[in-house]
Amino acid sequence: MFTKFLKQVKNAKGFTLVELLAVIVILGIIAAIAVPSVSGVIAKSKKDATVSNAEQLIEGARLLVTTDNVDVSDGVDINVYSSGDNQKGLEEEGFIEDGLVDTTGEAYDSSSHVHVEEGEDGKVVYSVYLKGSKYQIGSSSELVKRKDLARDKVTKVSE
Repeated sequence: MFTKFLKQVKNAKGFTLVELLAVIVILGIIAAIAVPSVSGVIAKSKKDATVSNAEQLIEGARLLVTTDNVDVSDGVDINVYSSGDNQKGLEEEGFIEDGLVDTTGEAYDSSSHVHVEEGEDGKVVYSVYLKGSKYQIGSSSELVKRKDLARDKVTKVSE
């Protein structure tokens, strides 16, 4: 029995250096293809999260306008956080979840807000400016309307 085992061990063959190198090269090629595509997916998901947060803010503003019968005929800005000048924000009023954070886990800029006004057709129009530490939707001078919210409207924050 022991001699049979010794024969098997003696006849056992391993991989050659060329075979091992071929496997390493193939794995390297797969990694070179996979890593950039994964990082692209991560960036897209962060932009999608920013859009989702903007939609959440608009929905919170819609609830506030409806619940409190806010007059929007002249347009009104609804802040995400309390502005300090006797205007409570969506978070403080309970219309959005406490601790709404951007893609890095930080609070959004205090200038982030939802603008609500009556449109030409009499319907209420919601526009948003949401600025995080890495991504933003709109700018302080140009807001993005609810119907236009999409991944392509998200831009990197200029430092």
